Amino acid sequence: MQKKLVSIAGPLRGGVFPLTQAEGEAFSIGRSVDNALCIEDPLVSRHHCLLTRRGQEFTITDRGSANGTYINGLPLHDHPLRGGDEIGIGKSMFLFVIEGALDAGNGESGPLSAQGINLSETLHLPVPTARRFEEILSSPSGGRWVGALSSILDAIRLAKGLKELQGRILESLSRAFLFEHGIIVLAGNSVVEFASVFEWKRDPDTLDAAVLPAASLERMIREPAPILWNRDANEANPPGIQPGPLVASLVAVPLIAFERLIGLLCLTTSNSTQCFNDEHLCFLMKMACAVALALDSAANAQNQETETRQRLAEMNLEHNMVGESPQMRKVYDVIAKVARTDSTVMICGESGTGKELAARAIHRNSLRARKPFIAINCAALSETLLESELFGHEKGAFTGAVAQKKGRFEEAHGGTILFDEVTEMSPLLQAKLLRVIQEREFERVGGNRTIKADVRFLSASNQDMDEAVRRGVFRSDLYYRLQVVSLTIPPLREHPEDIEPLANYFTRKHSWKLRGRIAGISKLALACLKSYNWPGNVRELENVLERALVLGTADLIQPEDLPDSIIESSHPSDVSTSGFYSKVTEAKRRLLLEAFENARGNHSEAAKLLEVHPNSLHRLIRNLNLKAKTTELSS
Repeated sequence: MQKKLVSIAGPLRGGVFPLTQAEGEAFSIGRSVDNALCIEDPLVSRHHCLLTRRGQEFTITDRGSANGTYINGLPLHDHPLRGGDEIGIGKSMFLFVIEGALDAGNGESGPLSAQGINLSETLHLPVPTARRFEEILSSPSGGRWVGALSSILDAIRLAKGLKELQGRILESLSRAFLFEHGIIVLAGNSVVEFASVFEWKRDPDTLDAAVLPAASLERMIREPAPILWNRDANEANPPGIQPGPLVASLVAVPLIAFERLIGLLCLTTSNSTQCFNDEHLCFLMKMACAVALALDSAANAQNQETETRQRLAEMNLEHNMVGESPQMRKVYDVIAKVARTDSTVMICGESGTGKELAARAIHRNSLRARKPFIAINCAALSETLLESELFGHEKGAFTGAVAQKKGRFEEAHGGTILFDEVTEMSPLLQAKLLRVIQEREFERVGGNRTIKADVRFLSASNQDMDEAVRRGVFRSDLYYRLQVVSLTIPPLREHPEDIEPLANYFTRKHSWKLRGRIAGISKLALACLKSYNWPGNVRELENVLERALVLGTADLIQPEDLPDSIIESSHPSDVSTSGFYSKVTEAKRRLLLEAFENARGNHSEAAKLLEVHPNSLHRLIRNLNLKAKTTELSS
């Protein structure tokens, strides 16, 4: 009995590899060229596994591969092989085939009626005992079956992608079956949905009456069984199946791989002189397993490719935001997911966190990227100006309207519009904006012509939106329209690990235009930046570094280039206890506490003694972390 490996998935798909080893000899598989079977796949180890002959049996042994060897879906180190075993190695799948072992207990077809098919309901022609597949191939008409078999194996080996594979399979079958319409249905997550439906027609102008309705396909997926049906002699339709009136003959087989229903292969013809018979059914049943495995592999590869493209798109997300902290990675993930949709997004966060940058990143990575991005600061315009700014106006609509003007909605046609500080919008404009979002149309001020608004809506606010709705400042219905997806940009104090990369980025950004390339930021200055609380967030950090570049003279930004508030907030351990700035800070603490002691804890008197404004004294106490001590002196 000849034993062989048949590749049904992977780079060698369609290949057949005979196992002719003598007793004790091994058949090696791996990525290295010195193996009996070389697989160019990074998931395959250089020397992955061995097939060793022991008497008439073969045993497969994993050689400590990185990704393991799988037998029938299970990772096994050493396992005796049986006919029909599936061997998974990297992206490849092989079928262990034993030819000549087709007795009734090991692969013989047996009578078709013994296969669990209710032939009395599905066959019109008298059905003899099914012949072995080999007998069919050696019959007078066997040439066409051999040709079809070879063509299908070539299709499995050569096809690139699921769609091409389905087309090649049906094209190959058409040469032997002479059918008019073929269909491959891949099952979805449930029995009532399809993952895909692929149709092949010999004549593209074939009427729909010559095919099966969707309800029949659903029934055949729900109750999978081989079907052979002919319309001759007024035979009743198969149970639950309603072929079109032009269908004269039908043959269908379920596609099963890894004990799981993959889908359905169905062929129909309207030519009553070329009806299907048991040879057609037997051939399809024999080929169904290989076809199912190939389709399953191609479908999985397509899904993995789609997921990979999505992951790469997320990894290659184009944006001007800086930071790799977990908090910022979550922001990037949300942007990557919502960018390709047209959903409205509400961007929340404190002032200076980069809400507009996030909005621009959403637009830049969307399908509207080549269209305009319009940002409107709702707090900077009065109600009258904002209405004209948004909707445009007709000539003579109001005093000063000397010409027609397009509004921002028209300018952003096909693109994205951002309403920054949206809570500052007046109630009247909120109502009008709600109508535009709902109806996707508007009218210019002073006009009566309806204009379509093909824009994506983004909004941003540094306010607590839920609180604004509760206070009645913002309409709840508009809030729910704008907050289909919510994105919160974290304040800088919640991801201090991003301070250093942000500081380096802003230093490089501004050094060219201010005083040329500089070496960077000193360790002491960076320690001061890291210890500061950054109430103004990223915008404040950028301004501080631009100021340092303007005022500084050294190759490195030093602590003296930073504002006093940042130096004062630094703990001595952050900067170096022997440093000049730590001593200055300690001196300030000493002077402030002495003033409080002399003023007996009175804040106003202490401010007079220090000759500073009381508000400045509050800032000093906060920056020098002396609130607890001054409170103690005041009590």
